[in-house]
Amino acid sequence: FYKLSFNRKFNKSNLTALYVGAVTRQKGIFELIKIAKCHPDIQFRVIGEVMGDLVGYKNFPNNFIMHGSLQRPRVLKYMYCSDFFIFPSHTEGFPFVILEALRCGLPIISTKVGCLPTVLNNKGSFLCDVSNVDQFNNCIKILITNSNIRREMSEYNTFYSHNFNYSNV
Repeated sequence: FYKLSFNRKFNKSNLTALYVGAVTRQKGIFELIKIAKCHPDIQFRVIGEVMGDLVGYKNFPNNFIMHGSLQRPRVLKYMYCSDFFIFPSHTEGFPFVILEALRCGLPIISTKVGCLPTVLNNKGSFLCDVSNVDQFNNCIKILITNSNIRREMSEYNTFYSHNFNYSNV
């Protein structure tokens, strides 16, 4: 993990946002669609099983790429190729995907639900209210306009992730 995290290109113009998790209303997928529509220059990659009322849903913007369920090595590959992780969930316990995103050095934009306000902090992540698309958009604008902030958040998250190991999680 460590060696790969610092090979990122922070100055590139075509950014990629990544979401990994169940594709459901409760995980904030409809908010993510609205966010993607506000940022047509960012590619939004979505990895996860489509469930419930989203099965058969087709009204995704052009910059919203659905990958379905993938094996762990491919998910990690996409994490390393992404510029930030976005997690608009309405409810959570302790999502391990957040730890993986931290370890991969991804800046994180998430909702403040479950343990996320405790696990994430303002040095490597932004926390937004549930369903608040404007807050998410403002955080994305910060990441878009300042590659130094993305770099600092990435480096911080890579080192910070070492606080989470089997014995203390």
